[in-house]
Amino acid sequence: MTPDTNARVLVVAGMHRSGTSLVANWLESCGLYVGGNLVPADYSNPAGHYEDKDFSQFQRVILRDNGFNYLVAGGQPITVDAAHHNDAQHLIDARRDQSQWGWKDPRTTLLLDFWKTLLPGMRVLVVYRPYYQVADSLLRRQYKRDTQSVPGRNRAIKVVRRGGLRVKNSFANVSALRLYLRVWCRYNRDALAFAAAYPDSTLVMHVDDLLAHGNNLLAYINRTWDFALQPVDAAAVYDPALLTTDRMPLKSRWAARLVPPCAPIYAELERARQDTLARIGQ
Repeated sequence: MTPDTNARVLVVAGMHRSGTSLVANWLESCGLYVGGNLVPADYSNPAGHYEDKDFSQFQRVILRDNGFNYLVAGGQPITVDAAHHNDAQHLIDARRDQSQWGWKDPRTTLLLDFWKTLLPGMRVLVVYRPYYQVADSLLRRQYKRDTQSVPGRNRAIKVVRRGGLRVKNSFANVSALRLYLRVWCRYNRDALAFAAAYPDSTLVMHVDDLLAHGNNLLAYINRTWDFALQPVDAAAVYDPALLTTDRMPLKSRWAARLVPPCAPIYAELERARQDTLARIGQ
């Protein structure tokens, strides 16, 4: 199996609910092919996921074969066997007619080293968001999912049941919150490890940087990574109602106390971000 060394491939990586869909949306509007069969918009992402179904399903299979779903926490290794390699190569081969392409799926963050062996020229844009905001978003998404299946026609009973679900899907649910925070740690540890191993192939940005520094980011991608993307104002695809920037002081302190590694990992992400901003000329 010969790695593709000539492809211009840009991957959007990052933990779930970190703004990767927004960034993929923007990159597609700039001319990056992110797939012809995308996961459609739904209640959890009304603006669209901009997620290639082929890559998403393939990576779900890898995680499933390792006994995981997307909630991978801790340091468990993920094994990629020969059959997975062959399937991945088929995905790559199907896109050889694209001059510049990529994909977005948060699960990719756990498999970046694997993809780099098949696509040595692959570039990665890591998008991150504070751990407490991500955990809050995951809890709110689960609440929306749970309330869709609340049974019964009695309004009072449904109100009571939804109230219980709201507590279940809140920061008061310590077990769920701890799990989401540990998953945030795993995804971002893996992203940082890849960035350290391949600094010239990786940029790390807070999702809020897209509005302020999108033009410089795109210019860097074109100039340094040899893409030919067209500038589009990120504000054209940004809906502030879909991505809270609330600092959540009480929630952030509770989260940092509950899972202590969150704060130092976030500080490391911030340092990587500053390096990226310096590189792109901010």
